[in-house]
Amino acid sequence: MFGGGNFMMGGEGGGEFDADAAWATFYDWLDQQVFGTPGDWHTLSGPQRFERVMDELRILGLPLAAPW
Repeated sequence: MFGGGNFMMGGEGGGEFDADAAWATFYDWLDQQVFGTPGDWHTLSGPQRFERVMDELRILGLPLAAPW
């Protein structure tokens, strides 16, 4: 499950990116992957987990270089 949330502020036609909300959503997602209901996260290899994290960062519009 990939994150969701409201990362745009402002009215119709766009707004400013809300990085704080995006990071909060990312960390909520990561917490759910690691400590939430057991799913496939625990069966993935290190590179597969890394790719999932990078995918989630891309979806949320967050930087990919040294994200934590």
